[in-house]
Amino acid sequence: MTRDWPTRAPLADRAERTPDRTAVVDTEHDSQWTFGQLDVVVDDVASHLSECLRRPESARIACLLNQSIRTVVVVHAAMRLGATLVPIDPDLTDEKRTTRIARTSPDFLIRERASETNADGRSLLVSRPETDRDT
Repeated sequence: MTRDWPTRAPLADRAERTPDRTAVVDTEHDSQWTFGQLDVVVDDVASHLSECLRRPESARIACLLNQSIRTVVVVHAAMRLGATLVPIDPDLTDEKRTTRIARTSPDFLIRERASETNADGRSLLVSRPETDRDT
């Protein structure tokens, strides 16, 4: 028996089937996230992004995050919305980072550092999966 692969929200599908199984191990904070926990956080971030974007399904979301649980959350939130994700290395020089942001014209910027923003100031500051937001 073959099963159709969920294309827009595979995490939600997995969380429904196995909510208590480990989804991600966060080595930075020595913790584990179940599919159910991760799905709740992804839904929260996706909902916030949807409220901030006129057309989330056609939006470009730039992501300036180091490899971490935060990145996992943002990838799944963008996928859930049908948005285009634009990963940008936060360790680039200010000049290169600014050039890449300008070249990709993101509608929204997700960042770890309060000093990073896109041209019109629309951004989401992600500190941990329990997100602290400023827009």
